[in-house]
Amino acid sequence: MKFSEYRMLNCVATGIICAFMLSGCGGYGKGGVSGEGITASPAPTSGAEDVTVPELTPGVETASSLTPTAVPGQSQEVSSAPELDQYQDCPVFSPCDGVSVYFVEDGKKQVVVRAGEKEALFDWEYDLGFGEPIFYHVEKNGNNLLYLALPTEGCADKIPVSSREICGEYHVVRLGGTGNVQLEEVFLAEDEAREDFWMEWEENENGGYPVLHSGIDRGMNTPSYAYPALYNMEQEHYELIKEESLHITDRMLAYRRVGVRAGDDVVWLGAMFDDLLVKDESRMNSKSSVGRGCFVPDAVAAYGEEWFGKWRQSGELLMLAPDALLDLDGDGINERISLRVEAGNKTGTLSVTTSRGECISTVVGDDGVQCDFRPFAVSLDGSTVQLVVEQSNGILDVLAFYCYEGEELKSIGTVVCHDYKYAVTGRAEDGGLKFSAKDLSGGIRLGDFAVMKDYVYEDQQIKEVVPEFYDILDGGDYFIYPKMDITVSKNMDGAGGIIFRKGSRVRRIQCSELELFPPEEKAENWGWVLLENMDTGEFGWYQVASALECFLPDGKIVDCGEVFDGIKMAN
Repeated sequence: MKFSEYRMLNCVATGIICAFMLSGCGGYGKGGVSGEGITASPAPTSGAEDVTVPELTPGVETASSLTPTAVPGQSQEVSSAPELDQYQDCPVFSPCDGVSVYFVEDGKKQVVVRAGEKEALFDWEYDLGFGEPIFYHVEKNGNNLLYLALPTEGCADKIPVSSREICGEYHVVRLGGTGNVQLEEVFLAEDEAREDFWMEWEENENGGYPVLHSGIDRGMNTPSYAYPALYNMEQEHYELIKEESLHITDRMLAYRRVGVRAGDDVVWLGAMFDDLLVKDESRMNSKSSVGRGCFVPDAVAAYGEEWFGKWRQSGELLMLAPDALLDLDGDGINERISLRVEAGNKTGTLSVTTSRGECISTVVGDDGVQCDFRPFAVSLDGSTVQLVVEQSNGILDVLAFYCYEGEELKSIGTVVCHDYKYAVTGRAEDGGLKFSAKDLSGGIRLGDFAVMKDYVYEDQQIKEVVPEFYDILDGGDYFIYPKMDITVSKNMDGAGGIIFRKGSRVRRIQCSELELFPPEEKAENWGWVLLENMDTGEFGWYQVASALECFLPDGKIVDCGEVFDGIKMAN
């Protein structure tokens, strides 16, 4: 697709959105601002029918708690306070009980915050002609805090991650707290949307295409995102750009867009997300989350204009913004997906809100994991869409899958995989996705190892396709060394003994199962490991007593370390 076509589509869609947003931001009357007239008409990310999605999302911070409530006539109520007489004709908002915020334009623009008998004046930039401010109030750790997101410019060509957003800045004011703190501004750390990013060019049979990298150090293994939809772009004539403007949504999510400029045309590749203001005023540290940086790629740039059907058939994971719109059940109407992670990233709430305002939520994670703050999506059956949350317990990378059925959001399985990746291998006759994943926690058979596991989606569950034998994925230089002569078998029946001499270089090839301990019903024929003697080229099956124990020739069970040297017990 040409850059001009991308731009035209973006302008049309976002122009409609902005018209809805600004329809309720008309003139400001004396003594107050009317908050009526703003409608929530988010653009569908799936390309399905555009619907108005109610902003209420029970179980997470609701849009109503973040959107300002205008207070007509407030100036009459405060006129008894002489120090506020000069503000009676200024636009005023009441974000919470006992707090009023005045926007003063008398020679220069200032913001007055009044909480009870306290008052403070701040020299902040704003332009209410670009939209209403957004507020968020919270009490935590003895502090009474008010977040203010102020519009400073227009939101043209935006990525529609929510029903309302502004371009501007946000501030935090401490309204009070322990020690009778006066009104004061709380200074925020630099936002994380300023991570480094760069573009590289890759080649395949279709030609060259750009790959975007994001991270904080080019010397590290950085996240990367390919854009094959931009095959025809000339490498010599593009410029990688990032907005200075900070987009702030009605749920206090902040991001900047990254794009490619070619002449006068710009293709937006996605959004770099700032800190998130989430439940209990926990501000997610994006760079320490378990995901791939804080970048959310744009689906149109990645898959092309008709991206939804193409992606749905691909079986690939699609990264979503923490608030996103997607058609989950295949009825042509978008649902709103929201993920809010609690302090410490241990648990969170995954929610789906329908066009009728019905909300279904489920708790994700537990104290033993760390959750990423963005949901992912995948089509496991080629028609509907399932949601995915990334989790890590410090050693294992886990994908947790959830299915939306209109009245519930239920877990349909988890997959342990390396770097949160799996490889699509095809689809079953009923359309269920078939894929494989590298499991680094394959078990302990004479040391830790990794295996490839195969999965299929059937009966609304992700099921492992258990093989007769698992191939052990060891490094080429990983060997174990018998401390004594050991007997291995040609088959897993103990027959046809072969002697592996003490000190031989031995490599593990396959194992019969991955359990840590033998079930009672098959204890006698359990725990077989196929070994290769690298010195003689011979193969043989060796039986272990448990994941950590071996049999001696007399049948005695001992620790594996008493039989072999070189066993590695770290993933």
